[in-house]
Amino acid sequence: MADLTYERAYQLAQKLTTIDGCPRLDDAVEAIADDLMETCRSREEAELLVHEARFTWKRWQGTAGLIELLQAQRRPSSVGPPEFPALGPKPPVECALCNDFGTVYRNGVHEWCTCRSARVFREEAPDFIDKANAKRIGVVLQQPVPIDRKVITKEDVRRDFRERTDRTEQMIREARATLDNAEATRDQREIAREILRSFDAEDKAC
Repeated sequence: MADLTYERAYQLAQKLTTIDGCPRLDDAVEAIADDLMETCRSREEAELLVHEARFTWKRWQGTAGLIELLQAQRRPSSVGPPEFPALGPKPPVECALCNDFGTVYRNGVHEWCTCRSARVFREEAPDFIDKANAKRIGVVLQQPVPIDRKVITKEDVRRDFRERTDRTEQMIREARATLDNAEATRDQREIAREILRSFDAEDKAC
């Protein structure tokens, strides 16, 4: 994973926000970037994973879906036919300025590129630049003096991933316990089912 930098992982996470239903807030994009850093072995593998998700998913399927795609991508061909059709060779990059991501980062802010990818991205997510810059501009105004930013280590990424996984599993356990509780109200049961659906765990809900 040495050639997959956090900056590149963040760019790839931004690309995933063009999928319908993918969260676009900064914190969510950063979390997706963390997941790519944690699960992908190389920059090329991460790029192929994001490319396949964008071209095969009609709706966002979460990190669990990315992991399934990645496992199918790594599966030897002798095991059987791939879960998704082969997409062929990676298309050449058309814009050398933004690498077809549609946005560039200059002078401390995100900007739209002038290429075709930017036009398509802008139609799909017209408020993306404003949201991407909102948090960063606020930080610059509050702290104009450059400060050293903590280097994100592999252990930081692993710890964050474990913490998110633990929180998710705890919510799923509590939701299932609510459904098993005969004294739970109708509203409590519906909330529990919605939680399970949000984590793709509704198949085990009662």
